[in-house]
Amino acid sequence: MRLSLPRESWRKLVMLISATLCVLAGPVGGEPSLPVFTEEREAAALTFVRRHYPDLMPLLERVRRSDLKRYQQEICEIFQLSEALTDLRLHDERRYQLELERWKTESRALVLVARLSASPAADKPGLQSDLREAAKRLVELDMDLLRLRIEELERELAEARDEMSRAEEKRDLRVQERYHFLFDLAKRRGMMR
Repeated sequence: MRLSLPRESWRKLVMLISATLCVLAGPVGGEPSLPVFTEEREAAALTFVRRHYPDLMPLLERVRRSDLKRYQQEICEIFQLSEALTDLRLHDERRYQLELERWKTESRALVLVARLSASPAADKPGLQSDLREAAKRLVELDMDLLRLRIEELERELAEARDEMSRAEEKRDLRVQERYHFLFDLAKRRGMMR
């Protein structure tokens, strides 16, 4: 879908997109530093966007034409995200799917915000409804990710409890083994005669 807007509307739209991307990116202090912009990373980031949310392409193109530095930053952020998702997919397919869906939904919300700011009044109620649905989906995804984290922590806790039970069962034996180890160590170091 292509948006056709007057030049001034595009300028406002690009500024709004930049502000929205800053909000989606989160606090700067806690974020890892971005990779350096390269043509290869740009190609990889754009391939990622085309594959997973092509509606973002026209907006990125507008940012590229109006603010090259901001465009390069956005590309680097998308590249970094795509790399992180690739690594995540190797280790945790379920979390990967949720994180990818969250990115797609955030991108969809970004497109909706851009369209909402540049659309005629008659289109706004429908776009606002779509934006509300995107917000609802983002909250659901956040909750799904929290549920997944709880499952992981419960699994870890169960493993730690099992390990503790085994340690308690063999407590006396472990005390004796540790005592002999320490006693032998002292003998080897010449502390015992």
